[in-house]
Amino acid sequence: MEPIHGRHTSRSRAGTTITELMVAMVILSIGVLGMFGAFRYIGTSIHVSRAKTLATNLGQERIESLKNLTYYGLLVATTTATDNTVNPAVLYDNGEYSPETIVTGGMTFTRYTLVEMVQVVNDVVSSVSLTYPDTGMKKITVTVVWSDAGVRKSWTLSNLLENPNVGPLDSSISGNAQSAVGFTNLAGVNVSVDQYPDYTAITAADGSYSFRVHHGTYTVSMSTPGYYDWTSSVVNAPQGSGATVTSAMVAIASGSIAGSAWYNPGLVISEVVGTTTTVAVKPSGTGSNSYDVEYVELFNPTTYQISLANTTGSGSSAGEHYKLNTYVGGTQYSDLMNNAASTVFVSSYVKSGGYYLIADAQAFFVNGQWVTSNAYYNQTDAISDTSWGGIQLTDTANNTVDQVCWNGSGGPPAHYCNGSYIPTDGTHGLEDSSGNKVGNQLVRFSSPTALGRGTYGSAYNAQNNATDFQYPVYGSPSTLGFNFTPFVSTSPALPIISGVPAVGAYVAASDSNSGSTQTYTAYVSASVGNQLYAPFKLVGVATGSWTVDIALNSYYAQLTGVVMMTQGSVVGIPNAATVPSWTAAAPYEVELSSTSYNGFIKGTVENTTGGPIPGISVTCAGVTKTTDSNGLFFMAVTSGAAVIRYNPNNANTLYVEQDVPVTVNAGQLLTEDTVLSQGGTLTGYVSIGSTPIPNFTVTANLNGNQMGAAVTNSAGVFTIRGLSTGTYVVEPVVDTGQDTSPLTISATVLVSQTVNIGTFTVSGAYGSITGWVKNNSALVTTGAMILASTGTIPSTLPAIYGSSAAAQSPVYAVSSLADGTYTLPVRGSNTYNLKVFVPTLSGTSAVTTAIKSYSGIAVSPGAATTQNLTLP
Repeated sequence: MEPIHGRHTSRSRAGTTITELMVAMVILSIGVLGMFGAFRYIGTSIHVSRAKTLATNLGQERIESLKNLTYYGLLVATTTATDNTVNPAVLYDNGEYSPETIVTGGMTFTRYTLVEMVQVVNDVVSSVSLTYPDTGMKKITVTVVWSDAGVRKSWTLSNLLENPNVGPLDSSISGNAQSAVGFTNLAGVNVSVDQYPDYTAITAADGSYSFRVHHGTYTVSMSTPGYYDWTSSVVNAPQGSGATVTSAMVAIASGSIAGSAWYNPGLVISEVVGTTTTVAVKPSGTGSNSYDVEYVELFNPTTYQISLANTTGSGSSAGEHYKLNTYVGGTQYSDLMNNAASTVFVSSYVKSGGYYLIADAQAFFVNGQWVTSNAYYNQTDAISDTSWGGIQLTDTANNTVDQVCWNGSGGPPAHYCNGSYIPTDGTHGLEDSSGNKVGNQLVRFSSPTALGRGTYGSAYNAQNNATDFQYPVYGSPSTLGFNFTPFVSTSPALPIISGVPAVGAYVAASDSNSGSTQTYTAYVSASVGNQLYAPFKLVGVATGSWTVDIALNSYYAQLTGVVMMTQGSVVGIPNAATVPSWTAAAPYEVELSSTSYNGFIKGTVENTTGGPIPGISVTCAGVTKTTDSNGLFFMAVTSGAAVIRYNPNNANTLYVEQDVPVTVNAGQLLTEDTVLSQGGTLTGYVSIGSTPIPNFTVTANLNGNQMGAAVTNSAGVFTIRGLSTGTYVVEPVVDTGQDTSPLTISATVLVSQTVNIGTFTVSGAYGSITGWVKNNSALVTTGAMILASTGTIPSTLPAIYGSSAAAQSPVYAVSSLADGTYTLPVRGSNTYNLKVFVPTLSGTSAVTTAIKSYSGIAVSPGAATTQNLTLP
């Protein structure tokens, strides 16, 4: 059977089979679907990028806003919380800077803020605890969180705010003050850092101390009475930890300085003889006959020459400067140096350390030699030798310079005596008990311990005739007799080792540890009675070489090179090593002169009940002394204006510090007694919110005068010490733009007590204008410029130049945020004009600006005034 064949058909015409069409549709579907997937991923990418951009802008806005605050106005978080819905979890401030919800660009964002105290160690920034001392650096962390397709996402930005004016107290120095021998702990030692005197402490009862410092290298000094100041080697106080410094203080070896003090104000009567039987040349004639010669000898114990007359010659023609009056029984002879018989001045002056002889003979023979008078008069028996009598030396104004009297029948006139008269048997005056009178002498001592004559000048003058002179001792026979040849102006000048005892003179050494003392009354037993003198003993003088000052009224002496060699020794001054040195070996007699280039300050420091306060430091013109057991101090200072500071730096914490301005003249002994009140202490706290503010100044004022001040420590605590009792107004010292609540606190200081006055909370004196900006009923999310001023705001702002800026009203400016809101800080207590500028893009390049003005916006300090801005 044959196969059946169909008709043969040509393929040259166009056409597609169903199968081909189906395959093509499948391929096309796959491509279109792929294109749709790509569009979806592109859209998602754009959405994510836009969200991150908005989050970044929101974070930057917050950081810039916070960085515009002052360092202490930026508050460290004290209350925190955690958002665990995002990975990593977000730690944020849930107190001062609580979370914010912001809707912008059709999305909802949550903005978290965290402010921490941080430190930089080895270039690594790390957080520290809230209670850590202020490091001077804060870290702002802003995290913005949003949801995307049910997934929580976040974007974090951070920045640092540094306080360049504060060295953070991020380290410490602590340790013990100890003695070098036995390493005994020492209480009450002042400890300070040499580089920063404000870093200081006082050791406790166990010798310990501790205080905060900024990290670095320092030397530490310690000081306390009875020990030499001690200074450490350089120590390193690392950041975050600290240094330990323990001293080994050396006790001051001390001894005493001793001596006695004198001063010599003028001429003294050094010898009196009422009668002699000798060969003499008398004014009425000459010859070798036996004459009854009387004379008075004067001595000049001062450091300068004294003129008795302007010239040599007779009587008043010589121009006398002194008068010599005598009493004989009831008869007074007035001025033997200018009597009617015309006294003749052979010499007109007395040299320093020299003598002058006045007699009723031009010359006479004594003890185997002729003596020539320096002045002579023609008057018979002007000096009593058979009865009581006296001699008085005065200046021409009749002021008594010196006087001496002796007893006899009837007794001497009291006004011719210095102290007690020279005793006799009550009948014979200068005669002895047998009636012998020839050559009996009254001779002034050289000193209480040098009773002879001729080695030292006859200067001893306790102003008591009975003990100042040698005189005949009555008995049988006289024990004095005619022993001493009188001196004249040509006799050699003699050294002086005594004078008027300087009782009550003030004595101090340049060693600040030794305090001061006064000379006192004492007596030396001698053949004619107890001789008064003025010794002193300055104790507690440290080993070393010192200067000693002694002053009494206008009289003064300074001795340099006073060397204290060993513990417990007593150094007599002056001595061979001092300047000036001693006049002769062993007599430690200091003569006070009337010339001084320094001034002197003395005084007592007492408490309010009148009791002395020992151990109080007193400083003036670079000199420091310590009051003695009687509260007394004495110091020599350079002349001029100065300030006496009692109890500086409240070294004795029981009493206040007190300053007294003075003017000290050269040679002046200034008395400045003072009363120190017992002090109390005020303490308190300064913060912004709950964050302590270090380095903030607080003052204490009494009756409008600032009496004390202190700076807060790293914990915000201030302590004002050494305040006298009373009610004070305590006030923080705020910067411009700051206020405190309360503004002041009144507090009463109690003796030896610390009074806590409470807390000052610092806030800005600025308020703010806040609200939102809308244009055509829509929030402005592209930024608007808002200006505020108490003056008129022109639509076109003028250029501001330095020369004119001070005269213009301030203009405050801010840009609105991406959510359409704004906050404009302005000075409180003012009413403002406000103008808003909203730029709008028209077409592709043209920009138009919508402007609207507002007025009468009142702002209070620390308050926010809402002013929403609607354009047009």
